[in-house]
Amino acid sequence: MARICARFDVVGLLLGLVLLSSCSGAELPILSSSSPLVDFGEVVLGESVEATLTLANQGNVDAEIVLPIVSGADGADFVVADAQWPVTLAAGASTEIALSFTPTRSGTLTAVIEISAGLASALSGGAGASASSGASLAVGLVGTGLQAGDDDDSAGDGDDTVGDKDDTVGD
Repeated sequence: MARICARFDVVGLLLGLVLLSSCSGAELPILSSSSPLVDFGEVVLGESVEATLTLANQGNVDAEIVLPIVSGADGADFVVADAQWPVTLAAGASTEIALSFTPTRSGTLTAVIEISAGLASALSGGAGASASSGASLAVGLVGTGLQAGDDDDSAGDGDDTVGDKDDTVGD
């Protein structure tokens, strides 16, 4: 069983991030992301919007990133758009992960994307290879599903009051 170590740095403390990696004494990948949260904003039901998440390997060895897992109550509304997995991420390098949000209901929708990596040589090794010998990272996903015409700033669309400072007549 691998021990898990938590690594804090100044940026991580400010953003509330904890980078996880195993503590076997060997050189391992260390994953970090450009943001602890990807906000897709407001999207009309049935439409899609894309966003990218930058993933970096701050470790001293190459990492093999396996297909990220999206989970949570609204996980089905968020999709990893990249098709080629696994991805080898060199030590000190970064890559972008394309994400898509297609809301199926109104309201705030949330999920988590979990990204796991192991030593490139270990994960490509076949049976028994596991990302648990490397690093993992979780990033929050959020978006708001809107009914068509429900934009809170159009006078007369039934979801606002003229003159209440969240709309302008005629816009």
